[in-house]
Amino acid sequence: MIDLVLAENLPRARGIAEVSCALRLKNFRQPKSAGEAVSLARMRGVLLYSPSYEFDGGVFSDLKKFGGALVFSFADVLAETGFRRAIVISKIRLAFSSCRKAGCGFVFCTLAKSAGQIRNAHEIGAFMAVVGLNNHEIEFAKECAE
Repeated sequence: MIDLVLAENLPRARGIAEVSCALRLKNFRQPKSAGEAVSLARMRGVLLYSPSYEFDGGVFSDLKKFGGALVFSFADVLAETGFRRAIVISKIRLAFSSCRKAGCGFVFCTLAKSAGQIRNAHEIGAFMAVVGLNNHEIEFAKECAE
């Protein structure tokens, strides 16, 4: 399993084969608005990440058409507590459901900014299960990350 992080030189957790800094990837994009997300989704092979997880329906079909993937971050869940954490998980579930319907790619990772946010492969797998992925989708998410 490959993990994407936002900081450099973070340690590799158990079960993680490789840790890559997402900011160094040429195809990693963070849109600032919904309109920008629509245009970024039309880039070939883009990894699209927005912590709000609120996208227009056209983003998902464009991601499928151009071979892109939506990035889901475990750090977004860790940053919240209580009912706010439940809201973030609910937004992630809705976005994943739209990915599933459109047939576009998706990547689950930590996007850790510090060593305290690093998670092992088992914890990332549990996160995927909470969101609602089945075994085939978990394997597909790992392939998309590679």
